[in-house]
Amino acid sequence: MQAVLRANLDICEVNLNPQRDELTVKMHSEFSVSKETEVKLRAGCVWSEIYFDYKNDDFILTEEQIRKIAKTYCITYYECMQHKEYWKQIIIKNRK
Repeated sequence: MQAVLRANLDICEVNLNPQRDELTVKMHSEFSVSKETEVKLRAGCVWSEIYFDYKNDDFILTEEQIRKIAKTYCITYYECMQHKEYWKQIIIKNRK
């Protein structure tokens, strides 16, 4: 039991010690995306939470509900609506 706890502490120490971090700031920058891509992906998260009516090929939710979900993903209602058609087409295309 003590060995497991010690191992967990060692892992935490490694994660909290920046000198032991193998990834440098330069390496982290390789994982960045443009602001537009980030907004598009966040909008996709919003649309993934909304029920899609396959019969009518559209999402079913009120503007107020969309605004609330968009806010949780730190985007505006307008940004979410900009990407609605994009995500809608992906859902329709991948329908089984």
